[in-house]
Amino acid sequence: MGLFVHLYIDPENISPTQWEAAYQESLTLLRAFPAPLIRIAREEIGSSKRFAYVSDLVHDAGTQDECWWVVGDSVSGRRAEDFQLFRHKERQFGASSARYDSTRDVLWAPTDSLSYINGNGADLFGNKTQGYPYHLAILAVAILFETRFPEQCYLFGDIESVQVGHMCRWVHETLDAPLITPICLDGERLYRRIEALYEDPRHAIGRFQTLFAGSDTEEFESLLRYAERRAVLDVFMKELGRYSSLNQYGAIGLVSKFLSATRDLGELIGIVLNIAEQGKKTEDWNLEVLLGMLCRHYLTFPCEERKPLGVLDHPQDEMPTIDDALSQAFMIMAGRPTEIDAHREVSEVLETFCTISSRTNGRCSRRSSPAPSRRRGKNWRQ
Repeated sequence: MGLFVHLYIDPENISPTQWEAAYQESLTLLRAFPAPLIRIAREEIGSSKRFAYVSDLVHDAGTQDECWWVVGDSVSGRRAEDFQLFRHKERQFGASSARYDSTRDVLWAPTDSLSYINGNGADLFGNKTQGYPYHLAILAVAILFETRFPEQCYLFGDIESVQVGHMCRWVHETLDAPLITPICLDGERLYRRIEALYEDPRHAIGRFQTLFAGSDTEEFESLLRYAERRAVLDVFMKELGRYSSLNQYGAIGLVSKFLSATRDLGELIGIVLNIAEQGKKTEDWNLEVLLGMLCRHYLTFPCEERKPLGVLDHPQDEMPTIDDALSQAFMIMAGRPTEIDAHREVSEVLETFCTISSRTNGRCSRRSSPAPSRRRGKNWRQ
């Protein structure tokens, strides 16, 4: 388990001169990084040899094997897996570039592999930074390469839009050059490009869901905005229908992103009813269970009243590390409260449920669990 930075690239249409120019720019970025970066080197002291951390990032300078090499930084002392980039294109890829289909976009994947982040190219990086400070330096290099070769590569991994925004500004100031937003964080550009790769919109939607690095809500909003709505809802219904209970963690996440993006509780109820009719669902899949789940996960709580839950989240202005990722995972497994990122008044929720229930003559309304409890006080939303 770890936190990664990936840079998938198809080198077919990148000339050796262009590659070396990008290498030199990346080296400039690494040397300018605020926390001095380090690599591992072998030193000789008399007749003895030892390994040491050094600040000279270039290995085998002036040879065909020249590369930069980074494993961490000297300020924090935090180190993880190493990242290397060779100066010469032929040394970086050798004959491996012949394995990639130059007739297809680097974002493309076969329809039986849509859920894999691997694209139609080689992964230049792909190692663990664990979110340590040098993660940002590698991220800056990946942003630079995607800017220089936007049709040939794409950045992916454990990245957040705030981090990317900070590093885009830093790279711009350091190199005095314009940059593009990585395509994995640009919903419109990503979907338009993927859409052209597949005839079936469901395949395009599946590939988009794999490669989009924004939030779940941003992902769903982008799909509703740029893809065929009917296809998006069909995919959503299929995903939700895979769960045996509306109280499963994954189902709650799907409901949350749907309501956050659409604000349409009535449409969600209709989808739940359709799933119940089409599949052999247990009694834990009905309107009463849906209502209970929505209330337990704070749909009827105003956002102001949910603020205490924020102490359980990682601060947005801090870079998450592997320790933070593990902490969040263990809290979820221990029953950390999950909130639906949307708000509805109690009266509105009840009115919507009652209207649809009467319209469907109580369809899919078998009682399987007690109604939301009032034992905690007059405000039954709790």
